Amino acid sequence: MGRAPDSESDGTTREKNTLDVVQTKPDELYRETEIVREVVNCIDGSNVKKAIQSAQDLFSDFQVEEPSELEKKIVEAFEVFDHGGDKAVDVREIGTIVRSLGCCPTEAEIQEILAAVEDQETSGSVSLERFLPVMMLIIQENRLQPASPEKLLEAFLTLDPENKGYLSKDDISKAMMEEGEPFTQEELDEMLAIAVDGETGRIPYEYYINQLMV
Repeated sequence: MGRAPDSESDGTTREKNTLDVVQTKPDELYRETEIVREVVNCIDGSNVKKAIQSAQDLFSDFQVEEPSELEKKIVEAFEVFDHGGDKAVDVREIGTIVRSLGCCPTEAEIQEILAAVEDQETSGSVSLERFLPVMMLIIQENRLQPASPEKLLEAFLTLDPENKGYLSKDDISKAMMEEGEPFTQEELDEMLAIAVDGETGRIPYEYYINQLMV
């Protein structure tokens, strides 16, 4: 059967299809081009069935990979602080997000993460696109993991040379604010709210360690 001449509407359709291809991502464009090439090569007037099968075979390899459970977990933690819904958060939220994922970074380590993920064009914000791969690598490599119960007990025993089994609020406050990397007042208050026994006003540190491990 003879091919009808191109109409003006055909030209419009071809133009629209061209625009669709231009907007296609490079890897998708490559695969779609391969599919078209296979179909064209197979159509010889009698081999349409083979052409369709070739297209189906190529499309079967073109599957969108589902996000892993780890990716979903990181995205969910990030979106809690994405108040604008634009897949970006304030840099001041990064420490909280990282800790909500079970990591225990120091402030210096938080600054290292920020240096890797902060958006240079819109300073003061971090996009999910930049944060996700960095955070996945940190978790997959088991970095920034909390100290073991044994290490925590060893640290508390250092502050309790008399081996009383507890510390006072003043003892722990001084240690946390003056030794090593100091806690902020907010961090100290959060710790004391969990650690201090409401009846004695002391910190039975072995019980506190058990609470942290739950």
